[in-house]
Amino acid sequence: MTRLVALLPPKLRATYLVGASQQQQRFWTEVFMAMRH
Repeated sequence: MTRLVALLPPKLRATYLVGASQQQQRFWTEVFMAMRH
């Protein structure tokens, strides 16, 4: 997956990384909320 990202143009790579980090943040937020209940 990382090797594939390295082949992308800088603009696309940045978009991909931003999207991935947002998904991770959402995932961890849901995990945190679930643990609190």
